[in-house]
Amino acid sequence: MDDVKTSGKAKGNDKHCCVPLCNGNGITNSYHKTVQFQISDQTVVCSRHFKYTDFKWTPVRKTLKSDSVPSVFDWSNLITPRRELFKHPVPQKRPRPESDTEIEADDDISLGCEPYPEFQEANLIVCSPQKDKIQELEALVKSRDQEIQRLQKKNEIERFGINRFSTNNTMILFYTGFVSMSMYSAFFNFIKPIANSITSYYYKSNDNAKQNIIAGRQRNMLLIDELFMFLCRLKCGLMEQNLAVRFNCHVSTVSRKMITWANFLYFVLGSFNIWPSFFAQRIQWKLNTYTKALLK
Repeated sequence: MDDVKTSGKAKGNDKHCCVPLCNGNGITNSYHKTVQFQISDQTVVCSRHFKYTDFKWTPVRKTLKSDSVPSVFDWSNLITPRRELFKHPVPQKRPRPESDTEIEADDDISLGCEPYPEFQEANLIVCSPQKDKIQELEALVKSRDQEIQRLQKKNEIERFGINRFSTNNTMILFYTGFVSMSMYSAFFNFIKPIANSITSYYYKSNDNAKQNIIAGRQRNMLLIDELFMFLCRLKCGLMEQNLAVRFNCHVSTVSRKMITWANFLYFVLGSFNIWPSFFAQRIQWKLNTYTKALLK
């Protein structure tokens, strides 16, 4: 079977696809002539309207088979929506009574409903065992909740932190340098308004006004425990690895908290003069006197 001649890509404006609504050009498509449809020499159909199986492929080019017919058009995929069919329920016609006696007979027709059985007190006996079981389970749940709360409080006390030593002033003095828990609480309450705005690269401030400025993770420790950890490092010289084990956190977290609190307390407490002006002048005068005596 002879193959239909392929006209190739158009080199000018002398050829165009004769299919309506087709704007294919000869740059990306090839033009073909069909034996079944030929009006003039310039009547061609572009390759967009043929299927892949309509061509005979060779290593050099593709040729159109002689029995190929264009079947791919823009309107081929248009599907006319089918009208939705639904069936209207037809009401049943009731025959009209011919006399008044039939109307009275219809009033006596039973609706087919069985009479509701009378309430029996014996039915309460069936529900009573279930009620006892429910009360028993509720009491068990209540006791378990109380046990959980007790264990949580015990765990809160046994966890290494300021709450564990809140009733032992000797341990407060050993770990923090403050003589009592009341002194430690007074110092913390003094710096707490400013400490709430502490921010770092990893943690965001507790101040709601700065939430939209610096974003980070939520703090995993209370501020009062962070201060206690810093004082344990400062007063007792505990290593960061030791503090990480005691406070159940990573070593890098301890390091970041140490740096943050050191900078914070430096700027907050550094502005206070620990020597009154009178004593400061006398100390300065004595230092100058002793220095001059040593230099003679």
